[in-house]
Amino acid sequence: MPAYYKAFRSANLGSSLPNLSTELDSVRVYQFEVHFEGMPGVRNPGRLTLAAKQVSPIGVTVDDILVHRVNEKFYYPGKPTPEEVTITFDDLYNGASRTLYDWFKSIYDNSDGSITTQKAQKCSIIQLDGDLSVKGSTNMYGVYPKSWKESEYNYSTENDFHTIEMTLRCDFADHK
Repeated sequence: MPAYYKAFRSANLGSSLPNLSTELDSVRVYQFEVHFEGMPGVRNPGRLTLAAKQVSPIGVTVDDILVHRVNEKFYYPGKPTPEEVTITFDDLYNGASRTLYDWFKSIYDNSDGSITTQKAQKCSIIQLDGDLSVKGSTNMYGVYPKSWKESEYNYSTENDFHTIEMTLRCDFADHK
């Protein structure tokens, strides 16, 4: 085998070298952005992009409809149910924590116990490729926060960044 590689390296292939294909490259799990549109209760409800450390899997489950016939069972697709999504945001100095809490407070206000049914229009997880151009997106529509949690304050983890963890619920999701 070594003789083959040695002969190949010494061969004069000229300009007909094969191009390196990137058609089969995978989307990296660390190349994404989180965008919100139409968030009620925040100062600027337009488009908002926040840094996030992690996004839990986004998915939809379809319940089965079971039909019994004499000695047989048949299954049909039933009602789809979107799953909850948990996003861990970096707590940035520019007020990401306050913006996320204002959004949560617009749904449930602790000070007076009021609950509203306002939802964000859309939350998008934008997938990027190696040169940071958009490769795809997963969009969740009718989004509202179910929980808001700050990360633990701890002197022993001096090199970790503070984060905000939010659990979101949506009406439906699609992938493009």
